[in-house]
Amino acid sequence: MVRIASLQTLEALAPDSGSAISFLVIAKIVPEVFIVPMGGLLADRYDRRLLSMSYDFTAGFCVLYYIVAHRSGDIAHLYIATIIRSCISSLDMPVGASIIPMVVTDPEDLKKAVMLNGMAWSIMLVLGGIVAGYVIGIVGVEACYMINSATYFTSVMLGYKMRGNFLVVTGENDARIDFQGQDVKDSKRRQRSRFKRFMQPISNICAMIKELFLFLWNCGFGLLVLMKASGTVTWGSEDILNVLFSQVRDDEVESSRRLGMIYSSQGLGCLIGPILATTFIIDGKKPRTMQLACISGLVFVILGWIGIANAPSFEAICFFSFFRCLGGSTIWIFSTLLLQNLVNVGMLGRVVSLESATASFFEACIAYTAGQLEDEGLEKYEIANLSAGIGTFLLVSWSTYHLFGYGAPRTNAIAIEGVILSKGSIDMIHSPTSV
Repeated sequence: MVRIASLQTLEALAPDSGSAISFLVIAKIVPEVFIVPMGGLLADRYDRRLLSMSYDFTAGFCVLYYIVAHRSGDIAHLYIATIIRSCISSLDMPVGASIIPMVVTDPEDLKKAVMLNGMAWSIMLVLGGIVAGYVIGIVGVEACYMINSATYFTSVMLGYKMRGNFLVVTGENDARIDFQGQDVKDSKRRQRSRFKRFMQPISNICAMIKELFLFLWNCGFGLLVLMKASGTVTWGSEDILNVLFSQVRDDEVESSRRLGMIYSSQGLGCLIGPILATTFIIDGKKPRTMQLACISGLVFVILGWIGIANAPSFEAICFFSFFRCLGGSTIWIFSTLLLQNLVNVGMLGRVVSLESATASFFEACIAYTAGQLEDEGLEKYEIANLSAGIGTFLLVSWSTYHLFGYGAPRTNAIAIEGVILSKGSIDMIHSPTSV
């Protein structure tokens, strides 16, 4: 609802400006590039449930700044509100992705849990698109922001009901990190001790980052962190094109309704796509099938963009948006599920955050490029065809990667500190139930 409301607010303040829309998308995405890795570090260091509750509680108040931005009529305030909300959601993203394997440890059950999570998100997109379009037309955009604020506080209440130990750092690690020689009497040694305490957080962060890249270099499937980024490259222009395809000149109510219908069509595709992939391709105990599903998703994305570029009516645009998201949602969900199956829980927060950061970076680049191309006179249909061309290149690249047996097909175990452990044994170590 906030996504549609902010796009409509921006269109009212800067009509027919592709650059203004692209800057709004960038204001949402760029913080993810820098903040998500920090969120991954925090998720691997502190209690994930408490972190999530803290983020949602803060966001519940911060999102109300959108109302200030709307009433001021200043685009800068809208960008600032978007950046603040994006920073909070970026911190929370690795928490949500890395907490699920701590609750569900069986690979087949994990597939179902991730599916349920994705279905909930898709249903939200379907209903949110329809409701937002009519709420904006009847009540106004500010109602969308108030409803969004209420959902954050609802999330805090749901988080409070969760039970279990969601801290992955052991007591021995805490003692090793916090101990700095408290009984030292010599003044010089006390000064060195204070300096070490000051530098310890920086040292810990550097050590965790080094551990992450060493893991990706040696694990045999490091390139899979770019799978989701490949998807965002193909659909990075969607927000700009959605606004352009939905606009009815001098009719804001109808434009809002059409924009809501496009997003609802995408939500329906996001709901059905993973179900089809699970039914016909995915085997929860065979990660290579998830990799194959992601590659197959690119086919639907490409055909969807081709259909949109040649659509004869608005209804056809909605249909091909639905068709495109059959593949897009498959890539989005199963690229992360693939990593959740291959990576141990203690490392998962950092890996998922790196995956999300790279995806956000490429999405921001594509959104900016699409906005600039639109302002320079490139037709929206031509931009859609360009997205299909990019998807075709990525499809060929990933298909070659898969056919030569790289990634999940080659990986049956995970190397941690020189010891080969199965994914299941690592999960049991960190499971809150076994703790």
